[in-house]
Amino acid sequence: MAGAGIKEFARLVKALTKKNLRLLVLRHWLSTLLQAIVAPVVIYALLLNIRNYSPTTNRYGEGDPVPIHPIQNVIPDSQYLVLIRPRRVGSDVDEVIKKVTAPMAAKQYAIIEEEADAAARCRSNFRGVSSCVSTGTSVTLGLPG
Repeated sequence: MAGAGIKEFARLVKALTKKNLRLLVLRHWLSTLLQAIVAPVVIYALLLNIRNYSPTTNRYGEGDPVPIHPIQNVIPDSQYLVLIRPRRVGSDVDEVIKKVTAPMAAKQYAIIEEEADAAARCRSNFRGVSSCVSTGTSVTLGLPG
């Protein structure tokens, strides 16, 4: 009994869909063509080229590629880089820290063991200015070993 109701419903939906498609395509073929094909393509083209209609030359992050400045030239004299090296990490982290800090002067970086020490070492004043340029830590994943 329930199967007959579903079959009847499917037959009615199919008939209604055929009727509506015939009305749209045969009687109103021009408006159907405009709504289904022309209008979406025009809207898509406008959205893709919207920045070209603006008089500003601002590209919002797009720019010419430039070489990356060496880290020792970027850090100001009044600031330094803080690297956090937890005790639980291996020797590969030490190699990375050596490569990063090799071109830098000793006053340009500090290596600490606890992340909590970074907050104390890099305090900011009321204007949000800190003596630290940045802090970096190594993340260890809890993978089964």
